[in-house]
Amino acid sequence: MRVMLTLAASLLATAAAAQEPPMVLARDATTRPLESRPTPRAVASFRDVLRVAWPDLGTDGRAAEFAGALAAPDAGEDSPPGAAEIDISRGSMPTFLTVSEGERDHVAMLLGDVLVVAQVAPEFHPAGALMVRTDPGGAPSLTQMLMLGEGRPGVLVLNSHHNSQESFEQYLLAAPLQGALRQVFQTPILYSVQTYERGCEPRRLEQRLLPLTTRPPERDGYAEVALTVRVGRICVQRNRPRTVSTQFHYARLRWDAQQARYLGGMVALERQNRRLMGLE
Repeated sequence: MRVMLTLAASLLATAAAAQEPPMVLARDATTRPLESRPTPRAVASFRDVLRVAWPDLGTDGRAAEFAGALAAPDAGEDSPPGAAEIDISRGSMPTFLTVSEGERDHVAMLLGDVLVVAQVAPEFHPAGALMVRTDPGGAPSLTQMLMLGEGRPGVLVLNSHHNSQESFEQYLLAAPLQGALRQVFQTPILYSVQTYERGCEPRRLEQRLLPLTTRPPERDGYAEVALTVRVGRICVQRNRPRTVSTQFHYARLRWDAQQARYLGGMVALERQNRRLMGLE
């Protein structure tokens, strides 16, 4: 009898879990139903946004059709329309970020390797989808959403992978352009490493990209973007980290209309990291 009761309870729990609505994940680790709206004044739901890439996405979080997407330059070839096997309830939850400008609200959603961006208030205007995985060693993640100009949302995506002692991070900036979602900038690879030296157990070199900031639009309506990387050297003694030195690298990114992307970079940091990684 006890076995039967246990089996019945297990089946009920399974059935209840199966009835739970598909969810999406915010950056603060809170979850929202797929059918909910990204902002209070949004006229579209999270599911509406994802249907830009998966037109038949249902309320159960399943889709069997992919609309196709362009690919970032280092993300391989463009993906044509075709069959898909999406089940949000059983797989990874989509993540999202939002940004507002005046009466407009924009949302960025990442599901797997596909980034989808849309305006969701006061009207629904999809910007498109983009394949953004540029590092085969790790999945991409949303980092920041900001306005690059009026009606021009930008999305910062992190690609990274780690091993026992090293970390490699590279960011791409995507934005609506010429009727599609495209990559408009990519940072150099940021390199962090942990070594064991006398007096430190261990010594760490940590490189971190700080949040992007913008200045008023100057060129063709696109803002100037300020890029800052913090390099910290940390010594750990008796499990207590102590910052030995901190260095900052700065860059100003300016829009180039002819190339339809941001130009600028950190040449000194890039050369330094190539040496650290043994590429020079």
